[in-house]
Formats: sequence, C-alpha cells, structure tokens
Amino acid sequence: MRQGTKYFGLLYTKTKNFVLCGYSYVDFSRSIDDWASTLGYLMNMGSAVVSWSCKKQATVATSPAEAEYISAWEAACETVWLRRILQDLEISQAKATSLFTDSQSAIKLAKNPAFHWKTKHVDTKYHHIRPLIAKKVLKPIYCPSED
Repeated sequence: MRQGTKYFGLLYTKTKNFVLCGYSYVDFSRSIDDWASTLGYLMNMGSAVVSWSCKKQATVATSPAEAEYISAWEAACETVWLRRILQDLEISQAKATSLFTDSQSAIKLAKNPAFHWKTKHVDTKYHHIRPLIAKKVLKPIYCPSED
C-alpha cells in the first residue's frame, strides 16, 4: 500500500519531527436546498495526513464567522482526541497544536470572550475552544485561503 500512495499525490517522508497541526475550512451556505455550510478539517503529523473530515454542518450558521467558528471547534475536538492518543503512545506534544484557518473573525471570537454578547445565538458547546486556547492546547493561526 505504501507504494500506491504516490499515485494519489501522497508522499510520506521519514521524519523525527512528529508535530501535530491542523487546518479547518468552510464553504459557507453552499447547499441551495437547506443553506447549510460544508465544513472540513485536516490533521497533519510530520509529513503524514492522519485525520480528515468533510461534511455538511448539522445546524445552519447565520454568518461566515459562525460557520468558521463551528469548523474550528470540530478541528479542536479532533486535536484533543489525537493529542490524547499521542500522549498514550508517549509522543507528547510540548507546544500548542497550530490550527490554521482562513477566518480572522473566527480567531477573534475564539480568543476574546469580550465578543460573547455578539455570539449568544451560537450553541455554547462551540465556546469550548476558548479554554483550549487559554491552556495552550490549541493555537489558531490565520492562513489565507490562497495559501
């Protein structure tokens, strides 16, 4: 199977740098049937993609920032799960896991509780991302879509 990965554009290289990082993205209100957004994330470790997801959001987001915030939360949940597995394997992640997203608004919502009054309509479970940032488990980083 390792030989076949090159035919799918996947190249895994030998590395000692097993740093976990993630990427989250949203296609806001893409579905014309129900106006749901499509969200996705991808998790990398070293040179390998170790986890990914792409699905329609269960709830309709009222703004692109909310949709991106929900997508970042999904990626954050996956990050926590992967970090726990790595810890069990004695491959701890010393630094916060970088989560790249193309939404500066979602990053500001996640980092600054002062915006809470603007997000009262957002389900409280999505705000779980805030303590992960405060505890330095997760570090959201802006990355333009083109990059």
